[in-house]
Amino acid sequence: MKKTAALLFVTLLFGFNLTARANEFSMRAAPQLGVLGMISDAALHAAASRVNFVSEFHMEYQIVSRWFATASFHHLYFFGNRADHMNVFAPAAGVKMVSFEDVAASGDFFDKTRWWFEIEGGPYIHQARFAAVIPRGTQTDLGFSFGAGFDTLFHKRWAAGFQTKMHTVFYGPDNYILLHFGPHLMFRFY
Repeated sequence: MKKTAALLFVTLLFGFNLTARANEFSMRAAPQLGVLGMISDAALHAAASRVNFVSEFHMEYQIVSRWFATASFHHLYFFGNRADHMNVFAPAAGVKMVSFEDVAASGDFFDKTRWWFEIEGGPYIHQARFAAVIPRGTQTDLGFSFGAGFDTLFHKRWAAGFQTKMHTVFYGPDNYILLHFGPHLMFRFY
């Protein structure tokens, strides 16, 4: 019974045909806006939130069916009254699952759209330059992110979409979360 349940789970998760075509490789670039909030022991303090700009470069390689290995680089630029000109550089790696193995290059919006979910982790390198509350200098901390979005093909190799991600970073004594969202442009190889 356990083997049957495990086989059914793997079949539903990865799909029925594991070798349908060559593996996909794609690159994605995204300029985005975000909101930063501190996490206390009890809850998120919304009053400590800050607006920031996020630029992201993302690469994905299809490892099997609907699963992709991901590598990304985020540059987060914080501005506001609590962190004047703080930069965060975050290289990360993870996995991504898409709703369909491939999408049609023609048809309506739903035929050309693929939804996805991903999780990544890696170091977050902080450079606080003129911050009054956060110590000056460079500090490296561990963090992870999970995100969701969609890609809509407008050409066989080009897609545009929208994404949102939430980062949790273990920054010294005060952890923080970052929620960012925005459009992206993607190019696919086979």
